[in-house]
Amino acid sequence: MRNGYMMVEWLVAICLTALLMTGIAPLIGGSIRACGDMFARLYCARESMQIAGVLDSYLDDATVTEAPGNRQSVAFQKANDLPQRWLAGTEQLYLVLSDGQRQPVTLPGKGTVTAPSWQAGEGGQAMFTVSEGGFVTYAYAWQYGGRTLTVRGGICPLPTAYSIGSAYVYR
Repeated sequence: MRNGYMMVEWLVAICLTALLMTGIAPLIGGSIRACGDMFARLYCARESMQIAGVLDSYLDDATVTEAPGNRQSVAFQKANDLPQRWLAGTEQLYLVLSDGQRQPVTLPGKGTVTAPSWQAGEGGQAMFTVSEGGFVTYAYAWQYGGRTLTVRGGICPLPTAYSIGSAYVYR
């Protein structure tokens, strides 16, 4: 007789555990997905800061030599240096040196949460816009797990903007 009550208690305990797990499982799954999304966004933010820092360090004291309108590459020249340029490919951003060698700035990714893929601009290779005053704006996107994170920024090359070497007259 006592064995029958123990079986019923076990059955009730298993049913309550199963009911509790069905209520908690979606919360656990959502938490795991949120952590993955957070790690992907942190990766994209870290890489974006590195890209912006490298672009800024190269273009801040350079003269932009390329005509406005070209959105795949930007040519620039630092004082007493050979000309160089940025080239935005579909998989990577390159720094093209004066001897023609390409130095990749971004890593190629697979589009996953742990390895987001880099895409130049919002629609392919449209990354750079050069204004008449030399102001360079850029846009690129990170794609991971079916999501897209777009990053935009701008750099004002000081020699181009302020026409270094020209005389200014204040009135």
